[in-house]
Amino acid sequence: MPSDVLIDDLDINIVEFVKSDPDRHGILFQHPWSLNGTGIEDYSSQVSYCPEWESVVKAIDSIDLSRQ
Repeated sequence: MPSDVLIDDLDINIVEFVKSDPDRHGILFQHPWSLNGTGIEDYSSQVSYCPEWESVVKAIDSIDLSRQ
C-alpha cells in the first residue's frame, strides 16, 4: 500500500519520496549524517526537519491538519 508520509534520517530517501508525488510529505529526522547535498531544500513545502521524536509527532499532526 502506498504511503503519504515518510520518516527517515537520510535526505536522499526523503527527496526521492517527495519528488515522486507533490501530495507526499517527508519528515527528516536530523542527525549529523542527514544532509548530503541532495537538494532537499527544493522540496521545503513537503519536508519537515525534526531533531527529536516530539517534533516528529508535531509534524505529523501538522500534516494531518493541512489535509482537512
